[in-house]
Amino acid sequence: MSEPQSAGKPHITVLPDPTLDVSIVVPYYNPGARLRSTVEHMVRVLDSSGMNFEIIAVSDGSTDGSPFTLEGFPESTVRRMEFADNLG
Repeated sequence: MSEPQSAGKPHITVLPDPTLDVSIVVPYYNPGARLRSTVEHMVRVLDSSGMNFEIIAVSDGSTDGSPFTLEGFPESTVRRMEFADNLG
C-alpha cells in the first residue's frame, strides 16, 4: 500500500499493523534432545509474557534426528526450517 508520490515529497509506504510482538530464530546443529527442552522453555516463558510470538527453528544440516524432536508444536508457534547441508 503506497501513497502516490508527488513532486518534492518523499515516497511513503504504509505498513500493515504487526501481528507478532517478537520472532526468535533458533539456529541449531545436532543438539539432540536439548533442542526440544530448550524450545519448550522458550514457549512457556513467552506464553506467560502475554506477547504474540513465533519461534523459527533452523537446522543447519543436523544429522542427529533433532528436527523430529520439534514435532507436535503448532506451526503458528514453532516454525521449522532445515538446510540439508551444514553451512556453518
